[in-house]
Amino acid sequence: MDPLALLGKNFDEVKDSLTHSGVLEAYENLEEGEEQEYYVSAPDNSWEFLLEKGNNIKTIFLYLENGSAGFGGVSTNTTRDELVSIFGKPSRHGETQEFPDLGLKGAWERYDFENYSLHIEHDPHSDHISMLTIMVPSAVP
Repeated sequence: MDPLALLGKNFDEVKDSLTHSGVLEAYENLEEGEEQEYYVSAPDNSWEFLLEKGNNIKTIFLYLENGSAGFGGVSTNTTRDELVSIFGKPSRHGETQEFPDLGLKGAWERYDFENYSLHIEHDPHSDHISMLTIMVPSAVP
């Protein structure tokens, strides 16, 4: 699966090329004016797509800890120095932090490119990479 070839595409156009669990509702409390979002995930939980209105793929989550192949040369063992050699200096970054509702979250880097942003999250107990998030520019917080 080439995530960049899928990002922004209509899920209905690519669904037959993927093994997935089907489209499910993303449960959250919607605020006024917010649209309901949907997601699609791999049966082995190695990836997940977040779909925006019209079923376009706006965010792709790659769970390296669950066996995702990674992206752009990044694997679970890629070091921070190697990330800089692959992508350059991150646009933003943060260190491991404890959140009241979420618990311990690992360090992260974000790289913003013209057509997508890449968010890299590390395991909070090691420097291993646990998840990659690839987003269309309009989905970047």
